[in-house]
Amino acid sequence: MICVSTLFFLDFIISIFLHKWFIHTLLVYCVITQFSFRVPVITKQSFYGILFFLVLQDCFIYGRFGLLFIFLIPLMLVARSLQKRLFVHDSLIFPFFLISCLLFFDVFFVKKWLFCKEISILTTFLKFFINLGIGYIILLGVRSNRFIFTGVKIKEESLDSKQEGCLIRDFILK
Repeated sequence: MICVSTLFFLDFIISIFLHKWFIHTLLVYCVITQFSFRVPVITKQSFYGILFFLVLQDCFIYGRFGLLFIFLIPLMLVARSLQKRLFVHDSLIFPFFLISCLLFFDVFFVKKWLFCKEISILTTFLKFFINLGIGYIILLGVRSNRFIFTGVKIKEESLDSKQEGCLIRDFILK
C-alpha cells in the first residue's frame, strides 16, 4: 500500500511541475501487477487501494469522480478473458498492449469525445512512450531484473561461478 501511495504522489508532483498529467505510473503499476504473472501479485485489499488512488487521481485529472471506470473495468475484464483464452500468462508484450489500449481510450474517447478537447499528436505520442518506458522500468523492478532468463533453473549450491556463466552463455547462444 505504501508503494501505491508513493506512485500516486509521484504522479501528482510531476503533474504540478509539468502542468499536465503525462505520467500514469499508478495505472501502469496496476496493469503490470495484474497481467504480467500467472497469478496476480497483489491481494484483494491492495487492489482496492489501487482502485481508490486511481479514482482519486482521475478526480484530479478530469474533475469528475469515477470517469476512469468507463473504460478501465471493461478493458480489464476483456483483457483477463483474452489472457485466459490466448494463454499469455507470462507474456511481456500483453501488459504493454493493455497499457497502450488504456491510454488510447483515455486520450481519444475521454478527452476528445467526452470533453471535446483538442489533442495534439506529439503530446499523445509523448504520453504513450513515457508511460511505456515507465512500464518497462516497473516490470524490471517487479520481476527482480531476472525476467530475461526465465527458462534457466540454476541450483546455486551445486554450480560454481564458472559453470553458471557457461550455462547462461549456452542459453543465450541457443
